[in-house]
Amino acid sequence: MAFAPTFSAKGVAVHPDGTRAVTRTLPEEVPVAFVFDGTTQAVMMATPADIEDFAVGFALSEGIVVHAGEITETEVVAHGPGIEARMWLTGDRAEALAVEAAEIMETRRISQLLVTNRDGRLIGALNHHDLMLAKVI
Repeated sequence: MAFAPTFSAKGVAVHPDGTRAVTRTLPEEVPVAFVFDGTTQAVMMATPADIEDFAVGFALSEGIVVHAGEITETEVVAHGPGIEARMWLTGDRAEALAVEAAEIMETRRISQLLVTNRDGRLIGALNHHDLMLAKVI
């Protein structure tokens, strides 16, 4: 499924001397989920153009990566009403995500997070015990 970055909308322009029919080109916006190593970090509304560049910029500006080379692979998948920008990170960044998972569990007072594969399918769960064994916490 492809999304067009713009669409045409018909309307009526009102002038002091009357009205007339008009057509305007407007930007389209769709939800874009930023997914890092199978975990969704954020969903934003965006024009569906240059999604990969937008996703890399998001990763850099949010401090998920320090430089774009820490992203080993990207994939843009359009489905349903939106788009997923999937990114896989180098091992060092994946370890940092384990630390972030621990912080999420602590902040939200939960004991586990679900883990998905690159296709978004559930493949397991991560819990406090796993993080202790990995010496993350």
